[in-house]
Amino acid sequence: MKKIKRAIIKTGEQNSFLPLSDRIPKELFNLVDMPLMVELVDEALSINAEKIIFLSPKKSKSTLNFFENLKEIEDFLKKKGHTQAKKAQNLRKKYENIEFGFEKKLIKAIEEKENFSFLSADNLIDFKKSGLSQIMDIFKTSERPVLGLTEKEIGDLKTEKIARRLFKIKSFSDEATFSFFGRAIFTGESVKFFKGKKSLTEAIEEMLKRGHTIYGTLLKGDLFEVTDYPGFLKAGIHYGLKSEYGPELSEFIKEKI
Repeated sequence: MKKIKRAIIKTGEQNSFLPLSDRIPKELFNLVDMPLMVELVDEALSINAEKIIFLSPKKSKSTLNFFENLKEIEDFLKKKGHTQAKKAQNLRKKYENIEFGFEKKLIKAIEEKENFSFLSADNLIDFKKSGLSQIMDIFKTSERPVLGLTEKEIGDLKTEKIARRLFKIKSFSDEATFSFFGRAIFTGESVKFFKGKKSLTEAIEEMLKRGHTIYGTLLKGDLFEVTDYPGFLKAGIHYGLKSEYGPELSEFIKEKI
């Protein structure tokens, strides 16, 4: 099996976070004490990504600039005597061998015949095994595209059950109980189906129409949709309780409820 060196991280819904998101991308909003995007990059690294491309229809390269300028951020925090300087230094060291890039169109972010992973910044997964690692387990044996799934009362993916948490994707449907949850791994052979398509959904639909096999795995863990402030706040509380600030935050919540 070819390595999955390339990870594409698509920026998420911004309109629900206006006016702040007009100046700062949601991906750079702090999730506790580090930008949300750090969680996504770390998930990409969990399956040994070597190149990470931020995909955004906007011209702003703020997210790319953050990761490319960690040394400057670290130096600035050190001069200020800020407690976060050490964390910035740790991030810089962790990412120093990773190549970062930026594209506005999906087809330009992928390479012919090269396997790649996909992450949406609208979705967060917290589990001992990352969402992409769970998908990778299926991909290693199938070598076919694999989508991360979540179960909903009103889903959009019609499936055929193969095993306990493994499904074969049949079609998009309004009468379904599963939905795509912003994580996937695609084969290099499937790249051709992304040409001329505006979205991931269109490419997946084309693959299914052509009779190509796509699998789905029901993801384990705490899943968060961070498409609006309530979703972002829920994720923030969850990660906050697990952080070094957890005891203090827990006491505050107990007082309030």
